[in-house]
Amino acid sequence: MRLFVAVRFNDEMSVSVKGAADRMRDELPYARFSRDENFHITLAFIGEVSPSRLAACEKALENIVFDPFDIALSRYGSFSNILWLGLERSDDLAALANSVRHNLKQSGFAVDEKPFRPHITLAREADLRGVNFQKAPNTKMTVYEFSLMESRRERGKLIYDPLFTFKSK
Repeated sequence: MRLFVAVRFNDEMSVSVKGAADRMRDELPYARFSRDENFHITLAFIGEVSPSRLAACEKALENIVFDPFDIALSRYGSFSNILWLGLERSDDLAALANSVRHNLKQSGFAVDEKPFRPHITLAREADLRGVNFQKAPNTKMTVYEFSLMESRRERGKLIYDPLFTFKSK
């Protein structure tokens, strides 16, 4: 099983992120855009895990305590040929990501060691030279939960399914 931990979006944020991606499609006709239902913020990438370790992964995450907090979209940006939508700085989001990563490591899971840079991947394989980055939508949402997600391919499509959801205390 290929696993990651993510914040999923409420309906308002989902519509806003979809709109942000749609506005960039005309400028990037050859880019490979993410499926609308796959938009999320990755807190930790775990990678391949044996199904027999799924319960241990759930246990590592179930006792994370956090209060609800707000996140807000900020700007478009890129990593090489990846177009993303960034978030305003949130110490609460960073603290949640740190707790998730710490608990997973303490339970013996290998977690991606890259610094936490919260973003929403809109498109891959994008030629971003000369692109006119538009103003990001002014949208906020309150984070009440995060999810352990499975990433899999089904009939050529990348599917992200929540396996367990953990709510704020």
